Order: sequence, then C-alpha cells, then structure tokens
Amino acid sequence: MQAVIKYLRLLLLLTMLSLTGCGFHLRGHEEIPVVLQKIYIQSDTPFATFEQVLRDSLRSYNIQLVDTPSQANVILNITNVALNSIAGSVSSDLTLRQYTLNYQITYQVLSPKGKVILPTNVVISTTTFTSNMSQMMLSSKNSTEQYMTALQHDAVFRLMTQLLSTDSRERLQHYPHKSS
Repeated sequence: MQAVIKYLRLLLLLTMLSLTGCGFHLRGHEEIPVVLQKIYIQSDTPFATFEQVLRDSLRSYNIQLVDTPSQANVILNITNVALNSIAGSVSSDLTLRQYTLNYQITYQVLSPKGKVILPTNVVISTTTFTSNMSQMMLSSKNSTEQYMTALQHDAVFRLMTQLLSTDSRERLQHYPHKSS
C-alpha cells in the first residue's frame, strides 16, 4: 500500500513539474506585465456595451484603468468594433436558416504619447445559430442581441490572450514605461 502511495506522489510530482515546465497556468491566474497594469482605454464609443464589458474584464485582471493617457503606462486604442451577420444554409422546406455572427474588435497598444507599441490587431469572436423564418421575421434584432453578450466576453478574452501572448510580452518588455 505504501509503495502505491509513493508511486502516486511521484506521478503527481512529475505531472506538476511537466505542467510548470511547459508554461501552464490556470485560466485567470496569468501574471500581468507591469506595463499593462495601468491602462487608458481610447475609443470612439467609450460608453458602449463592449467598452463596459472590456473595462469590467480588465478590472477582474486587477488592471488599473486611468482617466487620462498621461496617467497610463499604455493606451489600449479600440479603433473599430463591428458585428456582421452572415446568412448561411437554408433547410429544404425553407423554414430553418443558419446564421453566423462575427464580432470583430480592431485595436492597437500605444505609448501615452501615441507611439505604436503593438501594431493594429484584430480579434474575431464567432457564433452560429439556427432559427426558423417566423422567429426571424418577428424579432431579428432580439435573435442577434441574445448572442451579443457572449460574443463580447469572448472577444475580450481573445484580446487579453493576444496581449498576454509571448510575442506581445516581448514587445512590451522592450518598451520603456514609467513605474506604477
């Protein structure tokens, strides 16, 4: 019995070491680079729903959002937010139709003086759903809105994944920033 326990402990230790060695981190426990810890969000629609979702998500990462670019280490410049609906296949009796929604965010990261640190990048969040024609005729807008929140949260998660990627970290590491 003790041999089995020792074997399990050894197996657990090896598993932990291999996960640590490959850079595995639990989702939500990603270490935020110092340069990203004070951000100013620049957007043409600062009070839109996406920007509110973005602000809430950044705060959940313990990122401080500041009121002016001069207070920030970097500016997260949201240059475009767009929702595109694409009608897909139609059933043989023309009652069901498949739709794809693409929520696209275009952004770049700038210094407080406007110098590009991370060039323009795009995040796309996609979902597909099937609806019958009578539902679409009655409430086309409602069918789209029910998916909007999930698409926005997914887009923010994808944006953060890009900001915390190895390539972005390397570029941000070489950017001289003021200390927090």
